[in-house]
Amino acid sequence: MVRLLIKLCVDWTGCAQFRHQQEVGGLYWSFTLLLTCMIGIVAAPSHGDRTLNIIMGICCAVLLVTYALFLASIERKYVATFFDTRTASEYNVDRFFNATSDERKFDALAMNENLWRDIRNDVKDWLASSLPAYLEEEPPWLTDYHRSIIPEWAVDDKALLSRIRNENVEELLQERRGSVANLIGALPNA
Repeated sequence: MVRLLIKLCVDWTGCAQFRHQQEVGGLYWSFTLLLTCMIGIVAAPSHGDRTLNIIMGICCAVLLVTYALFLASIERKYVATFFDTRTASEYNVDRFFNATSDERKFDALAMNENLWRDIRNDVKDWLASSLPAYLEEEPPWLTDYHRSIIPEWAVDDKALLSRIRNENVEELLQERRGSVANLIGALPNA
């Protein structure tokens, strides 16, 4: 249902924030913007109302002109994001391997595990080599939240896992599990 609402919002508002790969993606966003205009222009005459045709034509023209003006006015480095063909999974993998810091690498772990399943072994190796040092140094960015998103399967050393899973982390994990259970329980026939 959420995806349907996002799709409707994207198609009829041109909301540029939804071009992100975690939502609909750059090229798909641009394509649906143009497709929406084409559908509107083709569908309006079938109603036989001249006023509706004019309104639809004006709306589509305004949408296309503002899109072109928007692309012309933003920083050039962002224009490519409107035509990016990467999937959410590919984007997340790129973000992991091109991270400028270990803190940024943890961002990949915060995403749905399906978005980084192709690099599970790389994540596991990175955590195995980095976690002991993090737990000794305790960098300020290694918060309880970061500790809570480390999957149990990624840490073979049970002693290391118990150092990661302090009391606050366990509370966060319980809250997350409770939220999921509440969502599932709210679904009909669940």
